[in-house]
Amino acid sequence: MREGSGGPPPRGGGGGGGGGGPPPPPPPPGLYSRKWKSVDALPQNAIIGVPNDPSNEGRALLLLQANGLIRLRNEVGLLPTARDVADNRKHVQIKELDAGIVGRAIDDLDAAVVNTGWAFKGAAGAYRAGEGNG
Repeated sequence: MREGSGGPPPRGGGGGGGGGGPPPPPPPPGLYSRKWKSVDALPQNAIIGVPNDPSNEGRALLLLQANGLIRLRNEVGLLPTARDVADNRKHVQIKELDAGIVGRAIDDLDAAVVNTGWAFKGAAGAYRAGEGNG
């Protein structure tokens, strides 16, 4: 379930030119599934796994919102939680899991928001449903 462009995360260290400089920012998370090939194909009451730590859960929920699955309250900022969901027309069930487990649990979920590094470890063979928003 892949919409848009993408690929493996960039390799290599910091800012080019022989060292020094900060490393590039991590790639955004993606919405992955082995059962469904697109966001639109996700059924009512789909179970979607998200990382349970504050920053990654916030990014995951913002990604679900960007893909039209949920709508968050306007004033939540960058660290929303599942309690901040204001509209959930598909009645997706958000399952909070440890970030290292989300990708490995993909067979037990309809979809999962997985950090790109974990996606290549645990969600291999899954379709990417939607793009991250950083």
